[in-house]
Amino acid sequence: MEKLFERIESAMTEDMLFKDDKFNLSKLSATLDVNSSYISKSIRHKGYPNFKIFLNTYRINHIKKLFTETDFQKATLMYIYTEAGFSNQSTFNRVFKQIEGITPSEYIQQHLKTDPDYL
Repeated sequence: MEKLFERIESAMTEDMLFKDDKFNLSKLSATLDVNSSYISKSIRHKGYPNFKIFLNTYRINHIKKLFTETDFQKATLMYIYTEAGFSNQSTFNRVFKQIEGITPSEYIQQHLKTDPDYL
């Protein structure tokens, strides 16, 4: 399970597979040439309830990284969430709040207060 999860993480971080808005367990299975049920077991073994939450965690972490790197004068929120693999803003907002406990706007505002150079 550990070795398989290392392969999964490597594929996600190095190839940034999560950026594909149509990415799913079947595509990961095909990429790694591993049965999808083994992938699901490995992901659950690492504490993620399911593949979708695992995938969205990668996407949200990527967005938080983009928030620190992006010049908001030149980029839109739509650019940021599509860059991370979300196809629409309502899904992005819902998933962000599920994972972070606050909305993307609240997240940005909190970081503005703690780090004036954030944006």
